[in-house]
Amino acid sequence: MRVLLLSLLLAGCPKRGDVDDPAKLLAEYLQKIDAAWQLRGEQGFAPVHELLTEAELALPAHPELSWRWARYSVGRGLAAGDADDARHHYAEARGAGLACLLDDPVFDARQAELGWDAAVDALPDDREGCAVWTVFAWLRWMEQVGPRAAELDFARINPLIDELRVRRVDPEGRLTWSRGLSQTLQDRANGLSSPRGRALLAQAVEVDPGDLARTADLLLLTEAEIAGESRDALERARRSSPDTPEDVRALERLGSL
Repeated sequence: MRVLLLSLLLAGCPKRGDVDDPAKLLAEYLQKIDAAWQLRGEQGFAPVHELLTEAELALPAHPELSWRWARYSVGRGLAAGDADDARHHYAEARGAGLACLLDDPVFDARQAELGWDAAVDALPDDREGCAVWTVFAWLRWMEQVGPRAAELDFARINPLIDELRVRRVDPEGRLTWSRGLSQTLQDRANGLSSPRGRALLAQAVEVDPGDLARTADLLLLTEAEIAGESRDALERARRSSPDTPEDVRALERLGSL
């Protein structure tokens, strides 16, 4: 699989003048961007940024590129060892996601005239990916600044979560992960433990046990007792070989346990 991904990258970037069909041009860029994303553990984030930048010049503000910009910045945030750097990257990711939503004229008009909830009710299908990554980036940013300092943001995050749940949009358990973060942060802001948040984060881990950032959230953000299943999850993570920069940072975080 990695040989195939690497061959895609080495094949060279599509050239706008060589492709008359924008859909074909987009598909070629997305294939290469996603291949570079899968190889970020070996090659870092730079190839992803380079491809996204080139694709953006050819196909500006396309939602399929916008949510990948958000994914890129979230990855940078999860991999950052410095809290200020992480907060900066999460803010960039949230900005990319929100811009994608507001770039849709119907969403923008309904938001301006009827309010956020009405706009979310009319979320276009082609912006669902942007919504997923907007929610996740926003919650990660809130984790950094503190949930009580950003309470009003839940009034925008939770309607997006509810709409995506109704539509059953949960790529790779990302929405379940976001629901766990949202519940945990809201409970923590109110001085409460969060068994519901812990359960949702555990579900997100089950979807992708190899994503060590999920395990780090489950064990650290919910302040779970390290015993039983939690102990098993910690030991499994410690035995893992990190595949991505985010995994490397997650193992560093888990080192505090």
